[in-house]
Amino acid sequence: MRIIQILTTLSFGDAVGNDTLAIMNLLRKNGYPDSAIYAENLDARLAAIDGVHKIRNLPELNADDIIIYHLSTGSNLNRKIRDYVGRKLVIYHNITPANF
Repeated sequence: MRIIQILTTLSFGDAVGNDTLAIMNLLRKNGYPDSAIYAENLDARLAAIDGVHKIRNLPELNADDIIIYHLSTGSNLNRKIRDYVGRKLVIYHNITPANF
């Protein structure tokens, strides 16, 4: 079983990106060394991090794999995610009002 995270954009310094990286680090520290991140758009500053990949490099998934999908923006990936094999968990990153 692998636990992978998928998201539209992994950006440097962004709250969604920071959350995704923190989850990967926690998973790895707690016995899931194959935990990885796959993004459609990948900030070049994060591309060198071990376990961070473009979505086009997503390996074949198995039924026992777990996908954590970070839903934050409109994307075709929002519809494609349901077709991926494996168990799915969605983390919805809502839009914070400007006054915060």
